[in-house]
Amino acid sequence: MLFRGDGSIIYLALLVGLLIGFLSKFRFRRMNISRIVNGFVIVTVFILALLIGIVAGYTIMARLSIIGIQALLILVTELALLTVLPIVIGFCLSLLITRIGRGK
Repeated sequence: MLFRGDGSIIYLALLVGLLIGFLSKFRFRRMNISRIVNGFVIVTVFILALLIGIVAGYTIMARLSIIGIQALLILVTELALLTVLPIVIGFCLSLLITRIGRGK
Protein backbone atom coordinates (compact mmCIF):
# COMPACT_ATOMS: atom_id res chain seq x y z
CA MET A 1 0.00 0.00 0.00
CA LEU A 2 1.35 3.42 -0.92
CA PHE A 3 -0.15 5.17 2.06
CA ARG A 4 1.98 4.41 5.11
CA GLY A 5 0.53 7.03 7.42
CA ASP A 6 3.62 9.23 7.40
CA GLY A 7 2.46 11.77 4.82
CA SER A 8 5.10 10.92 2.23
CA ILE A 9 2.57 10.89 -0.61
CA ILE A 10 1.30 14.36 0.29
CA TYR A 11 4.86 15.61 0.59
CA LEU A 12 5.94 14.26 -2.79
CA ALA A 13 2.77 15.39 -4.55
CA LEU A 14 3.09 18.91 -3.18
CA LEU A 15 6.73 18.93 -4.24
CA VAL A 16 5.75 17.96 -7.78
CA GLY A 17 3.12 20.69 -7.92
CA LEU A 18 5.53 23.32 -6.63
CA LEU A 19 8.24 22.26 -9.06
CA ILE A 20 5.89 22.29 -12.03
CA GLY A 21 4.60 25.73 -11.10
CA PHE A 22 8.02 27.25 -10.51
CA LEU A 23 9.58 25.71 -13.59
CA SER A 24 6.73 27.04 -15.71
CA LYS A 25 7.39 30.58 -14.42
CA PHE A 26 11.19 30.42 -14.06
CA ARG A 27 13.34 32.65 -16.26
CA PHE A 28 17.11 32.47 -16.30
CA ARG A 29 18.10 35.97 -15.18
CA ARG A 30 20.34 37.40 -12.52
CA MET A 31 19.56 36.61 -8.91
CA ASN A 32 17.50 39.18 -7.01
CA ILE A 33 15.84 39.44 -3.61
CA SER A 34 12.47 38.14 -4.81
CA ARG A 35 14.06 34.84 -5.85
CA ILE A 36 15.64 34.50 -2.42
CA VAL A 37 12.27 35.17 -0.80
CA ASN A 38 10.65 32.66 -3.15
CA GLY A 39 13.24 30.06 -2.22
CA PHE A 40 12.62 30.64 1.48
CA VAL A 41 8.87 30.31 0.95
CA ILE A 42 9.37 27.07 -0.99
CA VAL A 43 11.35 25.55 1.87
CA THR A 44 8.82 26.75 4.43
CA VAL A 45 5.86 25.34 2.46
CA PHE A 46 7.82 22.12 2.04
CA ILE A 47 8.32 21.66 5.77
CA LEU A 48 4.73 22.62 6.57
CA ALA A 49 3.43 20.18 3.95
CA LEU A 50 5.49 17.39 5.49
CA LEU A 51 4.25 18.13 9.01
CA ILE A 52 0.62 18.47 7.91
CA GLY A 53 0.98 15.29 5.87
CA ILE A 54 2.26 13.34 8.86
CA VAL A 55 -0.59 14.47 11.10
CA ALA A 56 -3.26 14.07 8.42
CA GLY A 57 -1.90 10.69 7.39
CA TYR A 58 -2.11 9.20 10.85
CA THR A 59 -5.50 10.79 11.52
CA ILE A 60 -7.09 9.58 8.28
CA MET A 61 -5.59 6.11 8.68
CA ALA A 62 -6.83 5.80 12.26
CA ARG A 63 -10.35 7.02 11.48
CA LEU A 64 -10.88 4.83 8.43
CA SER A 65 -9.31 1.78 10.07
CA ILE A 66 -11.78 2.09 12.94
CA ILE A 67 -14.67 2.19 10.47
CA GLY A 68 -13.16 -0.72 8.53
CA ILE A 69 -13.40 0.66 5.01
CA GLN A 70 -10.04 -0.40 3.55
CA ALA A 71 -11.17 -0.24 -0.09
CA LEU A 72 -12.41 3.32 0.36
CA LEU A 73 -9.13 4.19 2.09
CA ILE A 74 -7.10 2.98 -0.88
CA LEU A 75 -9.25 4.40 -3.68
CA VAL A 76 -10.31 7.78 -2.35
CA THR A 77 -7.70 8.80 0.20
CA GLU A 78 -4.55 7.64 -1.56
CA LEU A 79 -5.36 8.34 -5.18
CA ALA A 80 -7.49 11.47 -5.02
CA LEU A 81 -6.81 13.39 -1.83
CA LEU A 82 -3.14 12.54 -1.36
CA THR A 83 -1.89 12.92 -4.94
CA VAL A 84 -4.08 15.02 -7.22
CA LEU A 85 -5.18 17.66 -4.71
CA PRO A 86 -1.70 18.48 -3.34
CA ILE A 87 -0.31 18.76 -6.88
CA VAL A 88 -3.02 21.26 -7.77
CA ILE A 89 -2.56 23.17 -4.51
CA GLY A 90 1.23 23.23 -4.93
CA PHE A 91 0.91 24.44 -8.51
CA CYS A 92 -1.47 27.24 -7.52
CA LEU A 93 0.74 28.23 -4.57
CA SER A 94 3.81 28.43 -6.77
CA LEU A 95 2.01 30.59 -9.33
CA LEU A 96 0.78 32.86 -6.54
CA ILE A 97 4.24 33.10 -4.96
CA THR A 98 5.96 33.96 -8.25
CA ARG A 99 3.27 36.54 -9.00
CA ILE A 100 3.74 38.18 -5.59
CA GLY A 101 7.53 37.92 -5.87
CA ARG A 102 7.52 39.98 -9.05
CA GLY A 103 5.32 42.64 -7.49
CA LYS A 104 2.34 42.15 -9.78
